[in-house]
Amino acid sequence: MSPKVTITHLSDLTPPSQERTWLTAPHPTLPIVATCSSDKTIRVYSLTNFTLLSTITGGHKRSVRTAAWKPHITGESVLATGSFDATVGIWRRPQPVL
Repeated sequence: MSPKVTITHLSDLTPPSQERTWLTAPHPTLPIVATCSSDKTIRVYSLTNFTLLSTITGGHKRSVRTAAWKPHITGESVLATGSFDATVGIWRRPQPVL
């Protein structure tokens, strides 16, 4: 039998979307997460201190329903998003220099 695992709530991501959040997409190697929502935005949050890092607006005309990261493309990460407006957005995020 596997040992019991306790999952503890750490924090809410703020500021939240004012409408439904459809998906969260954690970055595979960085402590960040992208969210997509009915308000046509994509938000990127820090998972270190749970704060909003950036909001992507104007790329979609309807709800954003999906997002996925492709890390480490020549010093940057690429985020792909899909919307009910039948578009796919491609966004670049520079990787931090360590």
